[in-house]
Amino acid sequence: MRSSNRAAMRIRRALPLTFLVVAAVAATPPLAGGKLAPAKPLAWTDMAGDANGFNDQGGAAPASPGDTAGPAQYDPADIVGVSFARLDDGKKVLGLTVTMKLTGAPSQGLLYRVTGAAGNCSTFWFQYSWPTGGPGVATLRHNCVANPDPTSVGGTTNQAIDGKVVGNSIVWTLLVKDLPPGVKIGSPISPALGETRAILGGPGTPGATVPVIDQTATQTAAYKIGQ
Repeated sequence: MRSSNRAAMRIRRALPLTFLVVAAVAATPPLAGGKLAPAKPLAWTDMAGDANGFNDQGGAAPASPGDTAGPAQYDPADIVGVSFARLDDGKKVLGLTVTMKLTGAPSQGLLYRVTGAAGNCSTFWFQYSWPTGGPGVATLRHNCVANPDPTSVGGTTNQAIDGKVVGNSIVWTLLVKDLPPGVKIGSPISPALGETRAILGGPGTPGATVPVIDQTATQTAAYKIGQ
């Protein structure tokens, strides 16, 4: 009888520890709604060696053939690929990155641009302007809201975003918190093309951005923010 009572006491004493373990497990929060699905970047390529300002890329000779290497070539302006990719911490979407890969390291005197549209914005362009003798400046050029400044080009806004030279690439980072009005996680971005242009003039004396030196083919696929 005594051994039976002692066993019952041991069980009763063990129960609180068991309950604590179960309660602790139950109280552990899930991973913010679960882990994110695998990222699905959007990327396209362009022929190497065709940064000559001669091909059919909106330059002085629009009737010229498409991608053709030579007879001239400028590595810092030669696009070989463009990609859109998700930025996250494994649990939450933080934003996106846009990368333009070049044959050579980016250089002064050039404008690097990836054009497109997003949400209700018919202009949604990632730009990196690097005038001769000045610093490189990354912006998101958009018309998501009307710009009342009469000096703005077409009523667009040049929003400062993070952008930098990484090896032979330009990398733009657009965080969710910096998305313009009407654009959010899940909004599709319809990239059009990537291009490089010469910048005429120096710092403080902006000039025309001509000619087009290299330009990718126009894209038809869309990238959904967060995919």
